[in-house]
Amino acid sequence: MNSAQLLKTSPEESVFGAQSSHRMASTVSAVPRGVFSPSPPPPAVWPPLDFALGALACCAACVFTNPLEVVKTRLQLQGELCARGSYQRHYRGVLQALWVVGRTDGLRGLQKGLSVGLIYQGVMNGVRLGSYSYCEALGITSFHGGSLLSGAGAGAVGAFIASPAYLVKTHLQAQTVEAIAVGPPA
Repeated sequence: MNSAQLLKTSPEESVFGAQSSHRMASTVSAVPRGVFSPSPPPPAVWPPLDFALGALACCAACVFTNPLEVVKTRLQLQGELCARGSYQRHYRGVLQALWVVGRTDGLRGLQKGLSVGLIYQGVMNGVRLGSYSYCEALGITSFHGGSLLSGAGAGAVGAFIASPAYLVKTHLQAQTVEAIAVGPPA
């Protein structure tokens, strides 16, 4: 199409040969629902299944993040019970700490506290996601602010129930085979 033909197009005729606006209005109904209007919410998952799937997903992630948790705990506790400057710094950063823990304690040291960490993650996130799913099934989340309150309540209940496991996990992660952490040698 050249410039002269572009200028001669009428409002009924599109430059690209598409349908006119009144003809397009009749084709909008052929568009699937949800494109131009809000889609209906997905069906709710059975709360016990939501508990199990949430717990499984979080436990799988815990296997990969546990070495970082060990290093974080040891970096935080390094010299905690001593006066500033009166202790030897064994860990100077995350990568160096991963190397030191792996060299001194091995793979078992990097995965220290994994069993309790799996219990912690499974219970906390299973309860959290299962409780929120239960609130959705009851219709609480459809009220104004209900989603926020349901999420906060479910998270608080999950953290409260799982907090003893977190304490045990932190205690285990602080232990080392040598005297380079706060906890007693394993």
